[in-house]
Amino acid sequence: MTDTTTNGTTYDTTNDLTNDTSGQRSHDAVLADAVRVLTEGARRSVTWTDRDGREHQQRADFAEFVTHAVAGAAANLGGIEHALAARPGSWEADKVRDMLHCTVGYDEDYLDEHRTEPVVVRVHVDDILNELGVWKLYDEAHDELDRRHDTIAIPTAAGVPGDPTFEAALAALEPATAEQEAASDVVEELRERLDAQQGHESADYGEAFKANIHRAATELFPGLRVPVEVIVELDWQNDIGLSDTELERGGPTWRLWETARLNTPLPGTGIPLRDYPLTLGVAQVERDAGRDPLARLENHTREGNERS
Repeated sequence: MTDTTTNGTTYDTTNDLTNDTSGQRSHDAVLADAVRVLTEGARRSVTWTDRDGREHQQRADFAEFVTHAVAGAAANLGGIEHALAARPGSWEADKVRDMLHCTVGYDEDYLDEHRTEPVVVRVHVDDILNELGVWKLYDEAHDELDRRHDTIAIPTAAGVPGDPTFEAALAALEPATAEQEAASDVVEELRERLDAQQGHESADYGEAFKANIHRAATELFPGLRVPVEVIVELDWQNDIGLSDTELERGGPTWRLWETARLNTPLPGTGIPLRDYPLTLGVAQVERDAGRDPLARLENHTREGNERS
């Protein structure tokens, strides 16, 4: 298919998709759609009634239409510089930047009201807590349980199941005593409860993070006219929920995410990240305070036994 605009420029949209893996439409296809919409906007007329009740028609303000359209695109991308990131120093970027500054302000104070797409914020709980060192405390707790199990000294054999040498060594082992079996059961019960505690704390942290994002949206972007969508992933995603561009350039997604991260209490502590000292990592603070996961679990068990 070939499209021809009113100024005679021809765009080939036979193949709407590029050959790259992103699946995005081709430059010509997108540009043809943009030209069609802008042409429709330029042809619009508006009707107004004067004080004597007579109707009048006049051409719509095309310059305002273009300015608002470009401001909407910039807002959807997260800011003026996000939109101009490909060639920020070009003369075209310079003119567009000036136009947008006149529309939304040099500090982008009025940018959010032009946004048409939801603000999507991703929260990857496992990645975030791993980066903060919280999950390292759980790894250490499991190491401690392994150590406790080793001290029980239940006879074991090393080798590959099915290998004759291993099977012979396994058969020659002395059976564990009742005391050893009981001690092993205690350790394994603690391990199960530790895993359950980690799962509950992960889910609670995700929900609190989500609530703080919505709270931050109300406080930071009162002019936002589109919804804020929060996607919480509890399992490992191999990133914290922000793209490299969002981390580098900021924007509403980063601001909401970072504000919530600082204000959300960490698992098992009730202390938001903003209140931790900058000189020590979270894990070290928790160790020093005796709030590592295994200690908290055993303290909770002890308190429950005392109440009963």
